[in-house]
Amino acid sequence: MLSGWIKEQTPPGFHRSWFKAAKLSRILSPDVDIAETELTHFKYSRAEQQAVLAILRGWEPLQAIAQGDSSRRQQYGLFKTAGNSFIALALVGLAEGMPYGILAGLVDRFLNSDDPVAHPHALVSGRDLIEQLHMRPGPHIGQLLAAAELAHAEGHITTPEEALAWLAQGESRG
Repeated sequence: MLSGWIKEQTPPGFHRSWFKAAKLSRILSPDVDIAETELTHFKYSRAEQQAVLAILRGWEPLQAIAQGDSSRRQQYGLFKTAGNSFIALALVGLAEGMPYGILAGLVDRFLNSDDPVAHPHALVSGRDLIEQLHMRPGPHIGQLLAAAELAHAEGHITTPEEALAWLAQGESRG
């Protein structure tokens, strides 16, 4: 199942496989800025660059999780950082000797499109905050939505109504 998924989930503009992206991430500089320069120099497409750079950015969070910091918050951060490149990152972890059980649990979470940690989605919109909580438009709306997304991933809220109540309570505190 996983090998079929890897082949089917190639992003638009990405002309190589996730296996090749995983291998490429291991031969580039671990410094993301340098790796981006290297990828540009070798004429990789922007989509390919983004996929490989997401693997490099996700490596450190994956290592932290493998070393025992496996909170929902840490996993959420990993999935946000890696995005669709997560599966290639998991391949890198496997190749680097990370415990299979940890990687398998993360892959299962990633393959579940309803998982709020791996695939967070907004329970409410900025328009909901403006209309229902009478907030003014501005950058704080995005910050509140991001906080609600994390709260959903951590299991503190599960419905739009709970999200609005949670956000209203937070706004009243400060």
